[in-house]
Amino acid sequence: MPFVERDPAGDISALHDAPTARALEFLENDAPEIRHFLSKRLRADQALETLRASDGEFIRALDDLIDLLLRKKVISLDELPGPVRAKLDQRTTLREAFRASPLLKFDDDLV
Repeated sequence: MPFVERDPAGDISALHDAPTARALEFLENDAPEIRHFLSKRLRADQALETLRASDGEFIRALDDLIDLLLRKKVISLDELPGPVRAKLDQRTTLREAFRASPLLKFDDDLV
């Protein structure tokens, strides 16, 4: 029993279980417009989840890139904003602790 909210083009932009000031129109659950809206929403949610899943890998790639730029003296640690330096220091300390621990063995690509 969804009440639909529409965008300026007339497409469904939100569904509500009760009428609201912007969603007074009622459509049946199996209405083609409802199914189309939900399928688009599912694809968007899947894309967002894929993006979130890649965040850790991307952060590691950025860590490696920053480390490379520092080692080649392309940039200086002093040039980075304080919060960035603090976060890099924290991550470096944690990675070193994991590498030094005989109980915690990880693939170096992950740590």
